[in-house]
Amino acid sequence: MTSLLWATAAEKHGVRAVLFVSLLGSSLTCFAFGTATSLPQAMCIRLMQGIFAGAIGVGRGNIATITDPSNEGRAYAILG
Repeated sequence: MTSLLWATAAEKHGVRAVLFVSLLGSSLTCFAFGTATSLPQAMCIRLMQGIFAGAIGVGRGNIATITDPSNEGRAYAILG
């Protein structure tokens, strides 16, 4: 559900900024998940991780613009 929001933000602010915010948010929520002290707190943090994971579509969509057809398959394999 958040993929559309991330794609809209990428069109407005640029792909690089959106990917930076997404990766930063993912790393911070991963750290926060490891320090969670209760189940509701862990569930809330996991929800935030899902929100930041919506930008994966932006990264995949960007692959087509930065590669040529000869190495596009390899780029998608590395992305995972």
